[in-house]
Amino acid sequence: MISIGINYSLMHDSSACITRDGEAIFAIAEERLSRVKNDARFPELSIRACLDFAGVRPEELDYVCFGWPPIGTAVRHDLKCMLAGSEPIDYVSVASLFRRYMSFARQRDGEKPFLDRFAATKAQFRFVEHHLAHAISAYAYSGFDDAAVLVLDGRGAWEATSLWQGRDG
Repeated sequence: MISIGINYSLMHDSSACITRDGEAIFAIAEERLSRVKNDARFPELSIRACLDFAGVRPEELDYVCFGWPPIGTAVRHDLKCMLAGSEPIDYVSVASLFRRYMSFARQRDGEKPFLDRFAATKAQFRFVEHHLAHAISAYAYSGFDDAAVLVLDGRGAWEATSLWQGRDG
């Protein structure tokens, strides 16, 4: 099974990684290839580098995974937080939320830019909870069979801090 993992949020630091049968083969941040600090664009260069390094064609991919929830899920959560008073509800916040929603809706949560560039793929698209994606990447490279994994993120999808337990590889 071959999967591409994509970090693409329109905010900062787009990247990609490729795995084969659960083993990470290659990963790279878009800024390393584009030479644009904190590059937030769709990580086409990173995806191409992953495919090239692994010697994989787009049609060989089984999964394309995004490390963010679908935009509808994220917007519902943000609106709930605004109505509950835990996020600001002002013109800037609402305009930003609307702009992000419209952009990702047009892009079908990242599927469209992927298919525009890698049309030959028959991969299934999946969404991985953001902090889980961080925790898995930290645990996978920790070298420990059992580990506590603390994720501290400025915002994540909806949390800034989470604690995970990695066990038995």
